[in-house]
Amino acid sequence: MRSLHLRSSLHCGMAAFALTVAAAALAASASPASGGTAVAAPAGYDARIAGREILTPAAPAAPRFTGPTIYGARPGKPLHFRVSATGAKPLTYAATGLPTGVTLDPATGWITGRVPAQPGDITLQLQVTNAHGRAERALTLRVGETICLTPPMGWNSWYVHSEGVSDQAIREMAQAMADKGLTDHGWTFVNIDDCWSGLRDPATKAIQPNAKFPDMTALVAFVNARGLKLGLYSTAWMSTYAGHVGGSAPNEACDYSAYFVPPEKRENPEQPFGRYPNGIRKGLATIGPVWLVDRDARQFAAWGIEYVKYDWIEQTLKQTPAGYAVDKTQPQRKTEAVSRRVSEDLRAVDRDIVISFSPHHRELEDTFVPKYCNLWRLTGDIDARWPRLIAPFEMGARLQLTGPGHFGDLDMLQIGPLGEPNRAEKVFKPSPLTPAEQYFQVTLWCLFTQPLLLSCHVPTMDAFDLNLVTNDEVLAIDQDPLCRPAQRVAHVPGQWEIWAKDLADGGKAVGLFNLADTDQVLSLDPAQLGLAGAKARDLWRQRDLGVLAQPLSAHVSAHGVLLLRLR
Repeated sequence: MRSLHLRSSLHCGMAAFALTVAAAALAASASPASGGTAVAAPAGYDARIAGREILTPAAPAAPRFTGPTIYGARPGKPLHFRVSATGAKPLTYAATGLPTGVTLDPATGWITGRVPAQPGDITLQLQVTNAHGRAERALTLRVGETICLTPPMGWNSWYVHSEGVSDQAIREMAQAMADKGLTDHGWTFVNIDDCWSGLRDPATKAIQPNAKFPDMTALVAFVNARGLKLGLYSTAWMSTYAGHVGGSAPNEACDYSAYFVPPEKRENPEQPFGRYPNGIRKGLATIGPVWLVDRDARQFAAWGIEYVKYDWIEQTLKQTPAGYAVDKTQPQRKTEAVSRRVSEDLRAVDRDIVISFSPHHRELEDTFVPKYCNLWRLTGDIDARWPRLIAPFEMGARLQLTGPGHFGDLDMLQIGPLGEPNRAEKVFKPSPLTPAEQYFQVTLWCLFTQPLLLSCHVPTMDAFDLNLVTNDEVLAIDQDPLCRPAQRVAHVPGQWEIWAKDLADGGKAVGLFNLADTDQVLSLDPAQLGLAGAKARDLWRQRDLGVLAQPLSAHVSAHGVLLLRLR
């Protein structure tokens, strides 16, 4: 076998990591370690993916907890957290250590009540049982001012329904997430993106849904009954990107009619300002003289909304008595003032609401934006192209700002049946990413401690699609309570990347990424991570590789990845 070895002498900081580009495949197989005996890992390991190969093993019939091991809630606020687990149904949940006034529904796993007024950590001992066994786990309830302590996991309507989103569509998605078992694996949110909002209530001036959403309170109840939480979208501008009423108004009467597109000229009847970018062309991509986010926040809380995405960027702001539109030569000050005001309005209500800021925030805003939200977008809208998947490798410094309650956001997963944004989509096509690239994205997002948001047609997700989002060992890397994003260990630009993420148990998750257009062999020396003699596990295949007594060489597919856990 003829091969070329590229070693650390070629690239600064590469230590003893090496890349071997081989012309022939490694003949390798892995045997799980058993009985407590230390089994040496093979020198070579075949981690290639054969087409739409399903790597994730089926969950066992016996119960097994999933989802985060820590949950943040603010003192005195309503508590609304669902314990998730896999296993044959029915499952029965129990808990000890619950605070006074907090209860656990044994059939659904919902923990509800009022959060204690005293800040601090409360340890709950959870149990789940079924006909096949019992599982136990501790859950830390952290009472304090920081919520969303691990990245949110859920679904967003933008890349699937876009302008066509409706009450019926959201119910279908929530039902499918429950029926296909996503809720069992910790997927929590169903988020309605743009195109839901209507006009304002004449009396309260609070935002109201359009005709496609006849009863938001009933929709929240439906989603909750499926083990999920409902999220919404808004903006501080007068118009959303897609031409719907936003969080400020042009006058005290909240009369936007001067900007309306005549009904006969609208592509969609409920789109008063017309299709994107018409609202921007009409000058509505700015904060109006009447601020209404506070009223909207109270309305969201009354409906039971638990996640809000605020979508806006710095444009020409109008001066107001509140002073949030200041000197145009200091856009950072204005941006911070608006971000702070949105955050304060949402935090003032009697409900914990996850706050997402979008779209592309400039790097100079990283110094303050995380103070006012739980996740903030680092990029523009993503699409299903290979260059967008590898771009985050050059954003390592910005991603290091991620931590519990604050996540630099690379946008949504591009897997499953997708639609086309900015139209009322009814046709959903498979992701144009290759199967290897889809494993690549999910792995990279988990190593970077990313919000995991699907935006596909869940009812038609097939077994391959579901295997990408139901691997609990992979998802646990994303949900690790330490919340440290991976750091680059070694790389050759355009060829391969090795990144390692510290985990709460003292181990590390390591991703070996092949950026080349052909299969390659990537080599890893655990001694360079301070884990000489560590046990290695292939997380996608949930397969123990044994003790790494020597560097591991793995054959990785073109645009593919091997995800290991070392400890």
